[in-house]
Amino acid sequence: MAVSGTLSDARPLLGGQAADPASAGAGSWKKLLLVLGVYCGVGLLLCGTYVWGGLSLTHNYSTAVGLWGRIAAPGNEWLLHTYYASILLAILGFFPALAFMVQVAPDLPEKSLYTVCGLLLAFYITEMFWIPMCVAYIAKPSKLLFGVIRVQLAISGILAVCWAVAVCSLPAARTASAGKVLKSVGCAGTVYFAFHCAVLDALVWPPMFE
Repeated sequence: MAVSGTLSDARPLLGGQAADPASAGAGSWKKLLLVLGVYCGVGLLLCGTYVWGGLSLTHNYSTAVGLWGRIAAPGNEWLLHTYYASILLAILGFFPALAFMVQVAPDLPEKSLYTVCGLLLAFYITEMFWIPMCVAYIAKPSKLLFGVIRVQLAISGILAVCWAVAVCSLPAARTASAGKVLKSVGCAGTVYFAFHCAVLDALVWPPMFE
């Protein structure tokens, strides 16, 4: 019995070091900070570009309606209201998407976590150019600039879809801590957010803005 106990105690030395609870805890916090930093921190910077764009247009033209293009024209109220509803759903969907990632982040392999956060970060960064370019286009329309806007929105839309696929493809064994309800709602919110960006923003909005 004594020999067996000695061998058991020696296994961590033979097979590798035993997990350090303090180190594991620090790793979990780093993962959580990564998720919050990307989802919320960089996300707020993106929202800042929207606020800046609205304020800039309001200052120069007394209204920011120019961002809607012909979507805001008489007769297109149904499209404008559809857009409003979709924006609201995308915003509401973002919060369970965030909650899901916060819950499962400590259990995810670094590669999976970096993929999810990296794709969302890339989406945010490309999206930050959208409103500033729109403000510039409204001030001085240009086919070249409009083309760049379309390319940017296409790239952002593709990145959003890839992000949603990455989230929904996370290993089931590593997302069990979220439970079925949070996982379902979180993935649904992620998918709708990506849908809005890839379809309404990248495909429906551009021809109405030109």
